[in-house]
Amino acid sequence: EIEALLESCMLHLDIGRHEDPIHDAKEALKICVRTGFKLYEPEAEVILGKAYLTINDIEQAKTLAHWAYEKAIGMSYRWQEGDAAHLLGEIYLAEGDNVNAREWLEKAVGCRKEILDPEVEQSERMLKSL
Repeated sequence: EIEALLESCMLHLDIGRHEDPIHDAKEALKICVRTGFKLYEPEAEVILGKAYLTINDIEQAKTLAHWAYEKAIGMSYRWQEGDAAHLLGEIYLAEGDNVNAREWLEKAVGCRKEILDPEVEQSERMLKSL
């Protein structure tokens, strides 16, 4: 059920619907807490952070992205570590804070290169634009 909710979130974000992914990601987080299945928490928080970023709730997006990053580090979950670092780079860029954006995007690139994540190109493009 968690995976289905998170996939639904990503699809809704891709088509520009913002309220559904917020609801679905919150539901996924509730299931993680209720069941103790913590593996999906960082992913759900990254997706929820992306949804909040799309509606310009920068502080909420930043909080969720930081939580996701810390949890991913604690779990040694490199994929979500890279995703959370990239999202933090995006968030700081949206705030106009190029110093922090660069720092987080460099972390994202480093992590994503190590795990051969094809999304590294997205992080590298964003970093080069700074």
